[in-house]
Amino acid sequence: MLNTDLLKVKFLSKYTEQALEDYEADLRMKLLVGKNAVSIMAKLASLCFFKKDYDMAVYFFEKLMKLDATNGNWPGFLAYVYYEQEKYKKAIPYFEKSVDLSPNSPFIYFLLGNSYSRLGKIKEATWCYELAIFLDFDIYGAHVDFAKKYEKMGQKEKALEEYILAYEIDPRDKKIRKKIDALSE
Repeated sequence: MLNTDLLKVKFLSKYTEQALEDYEADLRMKLLVGKNAVSIMAKLASLCFFKKDYDMAVYFFEKLMKLDATNGNWPGFLAYVYYEQEKYKKAIPYFEKSVDLSPNSPFIYFLLGNSYSRLGKIKEATWCYELAIFLDFDIYGAHVDFAKKYEKMGQKEKALEEYILAYEIDPRDKKIRKKIDALSE
């Protein structure tokens, strides 16, 4: 099961840019000491993801995959970095590796399904969505959560896409309809 806490980086937004630079410098110094390398590298990868320094996030997640090769979280996080950049062809092999290592990961199956869907591979997407649902994943809730996340980040087009997908699943929710109307203006 993917531990998504690592990518819950909203708490970092309360820090100034200087404080984030200091935090990153402190983590890099700790990494040089060599103790708790996996934990520190995970924090660095998360910080780089938050700063949208995707190249460095990829670098650290690739290192983590080598240091902790049996942990399905690392390829899942690496795939998610590519997913957020809409590099679905790059994301798919890492999502697949993640579910090979951690097969009870409905969120990864959902993201893998989204990646396939956005590449027009509907058969593969449907298979992934069915697995996610079988593992008790709330796809409607995931779309709403993504929409809210994108809205907070100021990415209104992506938020609108996610709200529309949620509304297509359950058109009874009038709040979602209002969000769609508001974002469409």
